[in-house]
Amino acid sequence: MAHIKTHWAWYTSLFRNGLGRKSHVTVIVSILFMVVSLTGCVLLGVEGANSGIGLWHYRIGLLSVALFGGHILYKETRIM
Repeated sequence: MAHIKTHWAWYTSLFRNGLGRKSHVTVIVSILFMVVSLTGCVLLGVEGANSGIGLWHYRIGLLSVALFGGHILYKETRIM
């Protein structure tokens, strides 16, 4: 939640001005985070990890970990 608060201006400008010169990777990471969070919440009310939504949550989670790691590494190397 703190990360979202820190970047709130970025998110609001995305909706106000569109993609423009914004990082497409950051947009994808944000969307994947929302999808993983929502599917995780849905899993609380269904049969669990072996359900169809559980498998989607798992697959999207794996993809997210790879993209989150790449996002962090990219941001860290740009700072230095």
